[in-house]
Amino acid sequence: MPVVWRPTLEAIVSAFVSGDFRPSDIPGLDPIDEKTAQQMQEYVADYGQVTLADLTDETWATSVARWRGDKWRTLVDLRTVEEGRSDLCLETDVREDNGGYRFTVLLVYVLGSSRLGYVPLSSFEIKQSMSRVSWNLGDDPG
Repeated sequence: MPVVWRPTLEAIVSAFVSGDFRPSDIPGLDPIDEKTAQQMQEYVADYGQVTLADLTDETWATSVARWRGDKWRTLVDLRTVEEGRSDLCLETDVREDNGGYRFTVLLVYVLGSSRLGYVPLSSFEIKQSMSRVSWNLGDDPG
């Protein structure tokens, strides 16, 4: 994950940790619509009796970004107070914008959730798959 994106992604997650799923004070973040915010809150609540936690440096070892033609798609592994790294993930799009970056929050969900109509891969599986086609996204996951 590019270092330059990390403060914005950390700020987004920090807002979620404080219960704000529609933060409006993060530079470069597109507005999150009410439906998406409500879905994210429901998915976190459905995950169980957990409390979202701020990101740590460990987050970046398993989170990934993939080029999608005109933007980057990111998957950021989320943490909870109770379990540390969880099965929850934040999915965003990032695109260049006047010398900076614009972030669009797509969803927070449980990896492998069939509610989404597809089964997202875990960050580890994405790294494994991509390394097989010579697109290494960082440290070798093993």
